Amino acid sequence: MKALTKILTFLCLMLSFTAFSQDEFIKFTTVSIEDGLSVSVASDIVQDKLGYIWIATQDGLNRYNG
Repeated sequence: MKALTKILTFLCLMLSFTAFSQDEFIKFTTVSIEDGLSVSVASDIVQDKLGYIWIATQDGLNRYNG
C-alpha cells in the first residue's frame, strides 16, 4: 500500500510540473492558397532572422511576411 501511495504521489508531482512548463498563449495563423501559398500542404516551416516565414511545399519554397 505504501508503494502505491508513493507511485501516485510521484505521478501527481510529475503531471503538475509539465503543466507549469507550457506556454500560456500560442497564436496560430492559417495560411492558405488564397493567401498565396502554392499548395495546401507544407512539409516544413522556418522563420528567418528578418521575420520572414519560409514554407516548404512540393512546388518549392514560399515566403510569407504576415
